[in-house]
Amino acid sequence: MKTLEIAPLEEKRLTVIIVEKEYNEQFWPGESSTNMSTILKPSIAFCSFLEKLIDEVNPDFATEELGARSNKEFKEQNIIAKTFQKKKIPFFAVEIDENAKEYLLSSLEEKEELLNNILTRLKESASENAYEREYLTAYAQCLQQEIAEMKNEVKFSIRESWIVMGILENARKIDKENIVAIHIASPKHVNGVKKLLESVDVEVEVVRPEKKLILTQKHKSSMRLEDLLKSSKIQVKPVIKKETVEQPYIIFFLDTDERASPFDICMAYDAGFDVVVPYENVTPENVKGIVQDAIFSRDPKGIKRTCFFIGGKRMEKAEEILEIVQKTMFPPFQTNIVIDPGGAYTTAAAMVAKVEDALEKHNLGDLSTKRCAIFGTGAVGRVAAILLARLGCDVSIVSINPKRTDGDEYVQKLSEAFREKYNV
Repeated sequence: MKTLEIAPLEEKRLTVIIVEKEYNEQFWPGESSTNMSTILKPSIAFCSFLEKLIDEVNPDFATEELGARSNKEFKEQNIIAKTFQKKKIPFFAVEIDENAKEYLLSSLEEKEELLNNILTRLKESASENAYEREYLTAYAQCLQQEIAEMKNEVKFSIRESWIVMGILENARKIDKENIVAIHIASPKHVNGVKKLLESVDVEVEVVRPEKKLILTQKHKSSMRLEDLLKSSKIQVKPVIKKETVEQPYIIFFLDTDERASPFDICMAYDAGFDVVVPYENVTPENVKGIVQDAIFSRDPKGIKRTCFFIGGKRMEKAEEILEIVQKTMFPPFQTNIVIDPGGAYTTAAAMVAKVEDALEKHNLGDLSTKRCAIFGTGAVGRVAAILLARLGCDVSIVSINPKRTDGDEYVQKLSEAFREKYNV
């Protein structure tokens, strides 16, 4: 059995033009219906386009997936092969090694046979042990998923690796420094083959021909098939699609503390941001410049992929920073802002959500009809009190700090500040 190995070319520069064909080449036996198989072939318009492309780029060689065809069918009954032969361009079939394919297929067939046996057993034992049926059903479901995953891996990642190895092997045989090749690919394999080729420093260009049916006469619903064929022509034009590099999602972490929290940085990355930029010791005096530098350096699309996260242990400082950040932005330089000083906002919101869930679960009525006591005047307690008050609760906040001698006065001031600032 051949060994699968994809290695970069030495002292050669390869450019591959991947041409997406009009259909997916059959790989598994009996993959498409008999009726559909009659139209799974290149159109005259596609072959005409291919001839023009060959004349333009003058490739050193060309390749195509072999699929379920025999080598004889590939060479003698393949219109694409004849097109390249006509232009005297070496043309090769590239495909997974036959021995490797047979080995993988035999593993699949064993699992499929086992699945069929289980399904037969389930059908025959309809009224037998319920526990056994449940076990067999679960086993069959696992097998079915495993078979689907194996087929997908063989058909895509494994097969595409063999195809790329075939392209590289043919390039190695050519005694030139700069080599140009054309690879005819099924639509479903274009991206996979492209990525693998690029991973070994091959320059790749993808051409996806668009096919249109053009009627030379006015179409009538009563037109006979013969007349329709006479009055129509198929036009194929190439659309060269180069991959655009997406702008990264960037979050600027504005922390009012001396050191930015590693916890918040990790959470930002885990949330899916590509880049996390922490700023420490952020103050009302320096935050405006940071925000302006960030938003004015990106275009409108980039602005949508920009976010500001305001953190730090002190809630009052964070909210002051929030106000300045909001005022610094204006259309179209506006984007999302997240504020969560010391995790207080998310913790308090989760706590209130849990209380609501418990009330609903135990049929204890609506939260807005309840009296709630908050023990603790820290950031979490304050935010929870504000949220509960906005939901209609009668809220009492209690200081539990034994060292605070002015507890009643302190809580009263907090309550007045909440009413004034948050209108609760």
